[in-house]
Amino acid sequence: MKRFLPVHALAVIGLVTLFRLYAAAVMPLNDDEMYYWVWSVHPAYGYVDHPPVVAWLIAAASFLGRSPFAIRLPFILCETIAALAIGRATLALGASAAGAGAAAIIFAAIPQPELFIAQAKPNAPYLLCWALALLFAARCKDRVKTSDALFLGLALAGAVLSRFFGWALVFGVIVWALSARTALARKLWIPLALVAALYAPFVYWNATHQWINFAFTLFARPDSHKTGPLLGSFHGIRFAIYAVAFVVLTWVAARGRNGSLVRWTALPLVIAFIVLSFVENLETYWMLGPFTSLCAALGPWVVSLRRPARVALAAVWLSAAALTMASIGDAVVTHAGPLGTRDFFNRDLAADTRALLIARHAQPITDTYRIAGTLQYYGIRTLMIGDWSQAVVWREWYGTKLEAHAVLLTLEPLGVTPRLRAEVERQFTRVQAAKVLHYGAFPGPRVDVYVTWCDNDPDGSAIVRP
Repeated sequence: MKRFLPVHALAVIGLVTLFRLYAAAVMPLNDDEMYYWVWSVHPAYGYVDHPPVVAWLIAAASFLGRSPFAIRLPFILCETIAALAIGRATLALGASAAGAGAAAIIFAAIPQPELFIAQAKPNAPYLLCWALALLFAARCKDRVKTSDALFLGLALAGAVLSRFFGWALVFGVIVWALSARTALARKLWIPLALVAALYAPFVYWNATHQWINFAFTLFARPDSHKTGPLLGSFHGIRFAIYAVAFVVLTWVAARGRNGSLVRWTALPLVIAFIVLSFVENLETYWMLGPFTSLCAALGPWVVSLRRPARVALAAVWLSAAALTMASIGDAVVTHAGPLGTRDFFNRDLAADTRALLIARHAQPITDTYRIAGTLQYYGIRTLMIGDWSQAVVWREWYGTKLEAHAVLLTLEPLGVTPRLRAEVERQFTRVQAAKVLHYGAFPGPRVDVYVTWCDNDPDGSAIVRP
């Protein structure tokens, strides 16, 4: 495979990478990113919410410091390499250089704020490993080099150690290799053995932690959207539109023998989401992995269209990307809108909390990782209470001892969460609602943080009881 991506595709990838470098430097970390940063200072082979790769990447760049730019730099590299890899995978599947360039551009310009900021979240390494798996699987279609089979195994392992959804990619590659009668079918044991070997420590970590990650992933996500029917909300309707459009595009674009790999790695997970969405609201970004596969078919399909259609589709896609970048720039200037409210208020929350603690000579406590991770990142040692899985592991890291005076910070009034209120009243002799901290600027949503004074016996001997 001697062909390379066209210069214009490399230019687009380069420009997007430059924007990510800018956005990563000027946008503060959001609460998820700060929570993952906390993970990185507690190295492990597993965590409650996700497998370990996101924490490993943050830890790998820790020598650069803890600024947003330093933390996000590995994720910028992941997204840039992923765009190049999907272009090369498209070439390996038999497309022209123009089709491969279009595939790389479509991937690089996905109009998703998280990706344009290169946020330190699991998606960047997940998409990189997905793209690399497609590349090495395609290279093994007709002839298998041991090195390609090993790299395929590493990519598949990286995908499942980034997000649980990576198993859909493993399934798709297996079915494709066998059903398409590829050369890889005879040597599938090589990448699968590598996946098993690298995933086994994560299974062991779960086994020694009451299967906490598997249970959380499959059954208990307290921060997810409320359960509802597919068309029962705007969120559900949007997901339905995206999912149906995805399936249609896949069948239109991924035709022929070379489209088999795209179909098997793109469709099964999305179809499973469609079925699940009838009983639960799902996130549209969960389709990003399958969309990575679809890019390998969309690129060649787009360049096969007549020029007016090509120009129109390119204008729509790149305009959406430009609007996404503009919204990020607007958030930097105004601190408003959904991005501004979510990302910029954390710094103010940390400053306000520090002032409350000094005034009360108190200890900060909370029931949510969103607040705990934020305060911990800004140097405020915080204790988590409650019986959520995140709180259980958090107490392994930071202990359970309560001081005589505490400031409880929650995202909902204590009165609307009876279970939490009962625990707080069991832990403290006096519990008093104090104030509400308001954050956010129009037209973005407002974030309210509820402050409760909690006082206990003067010797501070209380211990958090699960």
